[in-house]
Amino acid sequence: MNSISYIKQNLNIDALPSDVQEDFFNRFWAGELEMREELIIHNIHLVIYAILTKYYNFSNDLDDLFSLGLEALIIAVDTFDETKGCKFSSYALRGIFIRLYDYIRHKYHLKMISYDTLYVDASSGEREIEEDYERKELIANLRQALNTLSTVNEKVIRMFFGLDNTEPLEQKQIGKILGFSQSEISRKKQRSLKALARVLK
Repeated sequence: MNSISYIKQNLNIDALPSDVQEDFFNRFWAGELEMREELIIHNIHLVIYAILTKYYNFSNDLDDLFSLGLEALIIAVDTFDETKGCKFSSYALRGIFIRLYDYIRHKYHLKMISYDTLYVDASSGEREIEEDYERKELIANLRQALNTLSTVNEKVIRMFFGLDNTEPLEQKQIGKILGFSQSEISRKKQRSLKALARVLK
C-alpha cells in the first residue's frame, strides 16, 4: 500500500479552523514544539491534494512524491511568517508544488519545459486546491461556530440553510417541526445569524 492510500484509509484529518491554526502557530513560535507536529498533521492533506490533482497517474512515484511533499510542508511550517501577509495554505502549497514539479521534471528529463512554465502550471493548480482547502476551512469554522448556539437555534440554522445535505426549509416548516410559531423561528434565526457573524468575524 502506498503512502497516499494508507493515509486516506487510516487517518481522518480535518483542516484546522483558522483561529485554532493561528493559536497553534503562536504556541509553536512561543516554544511549544509539540505544536509543530500538530500543524504538520492537520495540513498533511495539502500534500495529498497536490499529488492527487496532478500526479496520481505516476503510480511508481507516489511514495517519493509524498515524501518530497511532506518535506516541503515541514519546511513551510518551520519558515512561515504571518507578517508577510500570505496565508499558510498558499505559502505551503507553493512550496509543495515547486518541489513536486522539480522532481518530475528532473526524473523524466522534461528539459523542454521551462521552470517558468512549470511554475505557471503549478500556480494554476494551486488556486484550485487552495479553493478546496479554503472551503473545508470555512466548513470547519462554521461547525465550530454552530456549536456555540443552543440546540434549538442550531437546528433552526441547519434546517433553514439545508446544512445536513437536505433541502432548505421555510420558517413556517421549521416551526411545525420544532413546535414554534413562524415569528418565533424568525427571531431565533436572526439572533443566531448575528451570533454566528460575531464568532466568524
